Amino acid sequence: MKLLPGEKVIIETAPQSSLKSYRLFSSLVAVLAFVILLGLVTIIVAATAGFLKFGFLIVLGEIVLMGLVRVIPLYIENTLRFNKMYYWITNKRIIVKRGLIGDEERSILIERLGEVIIMQTWLQGMFGLHFIVIEVIGNKNKEILPGMPNAPEMKQLLLNLISEKRKAEKLTY
Repeated sequence: MKLLPGEKVIIETAPQSSLKSYRLFSSLVAVLAFVILLGLVTIIVAATAGFLKFGFLIVLGEIVLMGLVRVIPLYIENTLRFNKMYYWITNKRIIVKRGLIGDEERSILIERLGEVIIMQTWLQGMFGLHFIVIEVIGNKNKEILPGMPNAPEMKQLLLNLISEKRKAEKLTY
């Protein structure tokens, strides 16, 4: 990360470690639901065809296959992805660095920040996570900072930076 002239890092942080567990758990629930649905369909089809014992073997094979094909790579991906995610808040911008194999570094200038929202679903709450959602002025997309530690303090810091920047540059939006 290269700083702009006159830029100072205020906060340097990474997502909370429980973000990995949350992503893995929510993905496992989706995989489990898929396996159960697929298993029920297989059992029904096997029962109507008169091969119920064979149907249970197919379901067992589906479970093992889903574990090898989806769950193990999912665990590896989550571990790699969230070990390489960092956030910096400076006096001029927010910088987000993430990547799985390569790196992606995005930055949002403070004066482009619109609304700063703290989001927490009930499942995220079980893992003690908060997501900060940032609306960027002039852009339909929102930047989501998952697993932001101390989210209420971060939101207040960002709102203060926005206010100071707009006062200093006499911006009205």
